[in-house]
Amino acid sequence: MASNEPNRTRTVPGSLERPTRVFSKQTSQDVDNNNSPLKERTMSTALYGRFDLEDCEEGVKINHIWDSESGMPTSKLTNEKPAGSPFQRQDSHWLSQQPSFSLDSNLDSDVPLMEDILEETQSIKLSPELTEESTEDRPQLDSPNQVFPIPTGESVDEPVTESISSSSNFRNIEKVLKREKKNVFILSEAGKPIYSRHGDADHAVHLFGIMQAFIAFVEDNKDELLYFSTDTHDFVFVHKGPLILVCIADTFEYPDQIRLQLNMLYNQIVSQITNTQLNRVFQEYRNFDLRRWLTDYFLSSLIELMDEDPSYLLQAIRCIPMSNGLRENVNSTIIQAGNKNKKVLFTLLIAKTRLIAYVRHKNYKLGPSDILLLFNMVYSTSAFKDAESWTPVCLPDFDGRGYMYAHISFVNESSSMYLLLLSTNREAFYDLKETHTSIVERLSANGYLNKIEKAIKFADYTMPEIKVPEVRHFIFKNFRLNQYTMPLYGPPYVDEKERERLYGQYLYLNHNLYKPTRPAKIIYTVGSKETLFAWIHKEFEWYAVFDPLISKISLTGT
Repeated sequence: MASNEPNRTRTVPGSLERPTRVFSKQTSQDVDNNNSPLKERTMSTALYGRFDLEDCEEGVKINHIWDSESGMPTSKLTNEKPAGSPFQRQDSHWLSQQPSFSLDSNLDSDVPLMEDILEETQSIKLSPELTEESTEDRPQLDSPNQVFPIPTGESVDEPVTESISSSSNFRNIEKVLKREKKNVFILSEAGKPIYSRHGDADHAVHLFGIMQAFIAFVEDNKDELLYFSTDTHDFVFVHKGPLILVCIADTFEYPDQIRLQLNMLYNQIVSQITNTQLNRVFQEYRNFDLRRWLTDYFLSSLIELMDEDPSYLLQAIRCIPMSNGLRENVNSTIIQAGNKNKKVLFTLLIAKTRLIAYVRHKNYKLGPSDILLLFNMVYSTSAFKDAESWTPVCLPDFDGRGYMYAHISFVNESSSMYLLLLSTNREAFYDLKETHTSIVERLSANGYLNKIEKAIKFADYTMPEIKVPEVRHFIFKNFRLNQYTMPLYGPPYVDEKERERLYGQYLYLNHNLYKPTRPAKIIYTVGSKETLFAWIHKEFEWYAVFDPLISKISLTGT
């Protein structure tokens, strides 16, 4: 059956067209209008909600995709961890993982992920509380036995009295939605406001009621609301645990890319209070105000980074380019200094939001999502620069049920470089402080700190240095290393508007490479301002922008 949604296309920069998508189903597939590979059954009752946005229709219909034989959605989403979990423990060793993309290596995809095993270390103490299957698979994370105490004299179940009239609140949030191209709201299942990127979340309670109605209506029909679109905006939903995250956007981003960002925001919340604590407090206090536990600027900073940094789109880390010899020496120095301290699980040497060195325990590994959350935590907090810090942090991909403890200290007052050491022992502050001091002293004594500072200064490179004149700009990701590289923006992408347009082109390519219904391996598109090329391989993915007049033969030769 054909979709009842109005036939709409949104123009992507460079004269590329973005088709309308249809929307809500329990599978993660994205189906184009009138091209559904499955038989559709339109719900007899449509969801309607008045948003009063310019050029928006008063009502939006939600279509569901059903299996004609079983009468049920065709597939289910799964949250199961893949095989090869970092908690599968064998022998205990230190390994050095080398982040490497340097001009010297010419983007060689065969750079080793890590060095050979160097030295056997003491086994990590394991926690019997973190697993039901085994008591020998996981490091001990600090997991509180009870929820944080509720401040006395305050009832979490009583509604908050509004000091501003309802109509005034609605007008305020309506102005924000019209003014801002992208807004993010976070609320609890009970409709309690938690966060709003623009404006006061308390003023959006009526809008939250509409969002709850959408989600409840779809979930009552055993389905999941992913997103819906109007002529100008995408409304993207993630219902995870006791929280509902919603993004209303009029940008070049596609709903699947926005859902990835909303999941990152959920992980940022979990990093502050743990998944176990989050679920427990809302089970006991349905109307609990989570804002007293959260740091808003972590969320705001993360949204800003996701809007402009390809790391979050690619789920990959960007490293400081340096010679392989220098990187090996830095890693060896960190390992030698850390071998005496068995309480250190991970050591990261970082410059702003770019990785310099990463040393880890043999059988435990941090995923790119967790590392990006650590980057954002330090990047968004100026207090970390003023003094060494000791802070609990939950890493959701590693284990969302307990805390690790991070020792964060900059190398010196004038440097953008800092060491981040992670331990599962809450009492290990002085041990990690001693390890930090030892690492810095050794790096300084060998002259490596000055060489690293020089590498940071010249970390960015331009397209003329690559000496491929046909390519205007590119992004290259190595799957095995979960790392990517890209040059500085050059002509014609010299102003903010042109850079935003170029990033929109990369979003278009990424969406079509990973489109569930018709994923592409190679994309070649000629636009009015440039030729776009994307290639996904088992070892890498590559996005590139060429002159619009380049031929296919010349492009292939490049």
